[in-house]
Amino acid sequence: MQVILKVLANHANLRQIVLPAVAVIGRATDCQLKIASPLVSRRHCRVTVNRDCAWIEDLGSANGTFVNGCRLPPGEPCPLPIGAKLTIGQADFVVEARRVDSRLGAFGWGRLASAFQPPADDADEHSPSFGGQTPEEGSSENSNHDDPAHLLRSQIQNFPALATC
Repeated sequence: MQVILKVLANHANLRQIVLPAVAVIGRATDCQLKIASPLVSRRHCRVTVNRDCAWIEDLGSANGTFVNGCRLPPGEPCPLPIGAKLTIGQADFVVEARRVDSRLGAFGWGRLASAFQPPADDADEHSPSFGGQTPEEGSSENSNHDDPAHLLRSQIQNFPALATC
């Protein structure tokens, strides 16, 4: 999974930031995301992204890290839900995510859902968009796990799992 912080301020230099697997956010030069504000500590918070969810930990910042208006307890990793509002100093972000599969590449939710369309009524039963089977007909016994259509179906089936950790 890739976590993207969408910047809510219109006057910001960036509109969105794709975070690495571990990102320290703060004013220090060694931070992966630097926010130049006196309200942001040198090492303010850390976001850790794994395959299925993201976690955020306040690193003892002076002014706190807020998720959906709630101040996080320092030193305790907390889930960072998709769609949450993250506030660091005066900087506000919305948390977004993309599922990443090395065999398919990164897909945004809208692109992922729209990329998987059922075959047209006039398509034959071996349409490449389904790997020769409709999703209902596929089974783990006869599915080709290297087939892009199978991988795409599995991504869509896992869609709800990204909303919660």
